[in-house]
Amino acid sequence: GAVVTWGDDSCGGDSTEVQEQLKDVLTIRSTSFAFAALRRDGKVITWGCPSAGGDSSALLQELEDVNRYLPPPSTKRCSKRRKRSCEREP
Repeated sequence: GAVVTWGDDSCGGDSTEVQEQLKDVLTIRSTSFAFAALRRDGKVITWGCPSAGGDSSALLQELEDVNRYLPPPSTKRCSKRRKRSCEREP
């Protein structure tokens, strides 16, 4: 999916510099002042306070194909109330 950001510019609220790269995002992780988005193609995009992890320019090559290090996504979604009742994702 796409990513929309808001809030204090110095804490990751402004993703203008990387907005064009924030397409087909699977998940986002954050520190207090920076964000990292994992795209479907395995590339990681970061933004926010550089000293808090928002600047990954020194690691661009290492952040190209991180999907190969991750387990495959689950094809089931299970209810916590009914652990036996699982439905297949569309």
